[in-house]
Amino acid sequence: MPELPQPHYSKLIACLNNPRLPDADRDGLEEAVRKYYQWINELKLVEGGKTDTVEKLVAATNKYKRFIELDLIFDSSENFLYRQKGQLKLDNTILE
Repeated sequence: MPELPQPHYSKLIACLNNPRLPDADRDGLEEAVRKYYQWINELKLVEGGKTDTVEKLVAATNKYKRFIELDLIFDSSENFLYRQKGQLKLDNTILE
């Protein structure tokens, strides 16, 4: 199977490597990378062709997206991720 682009993962790693990233957000981003892998594995485990296939894929994606938008960005004690939201595109790239 060909290797597909991972724009969201690339954004997470780029943000982790950003020298302006506040220390308070580093742990959250590292957790986001762990949750990213969990989300991808959850998607891979969904069996195609079933009546609930799309529902399971959407539920897994919504759970991950909620973590990124609420727990990581909105609930951060710093405002770096929220302020840079349009530039970092951490939440926008999930569906790409």
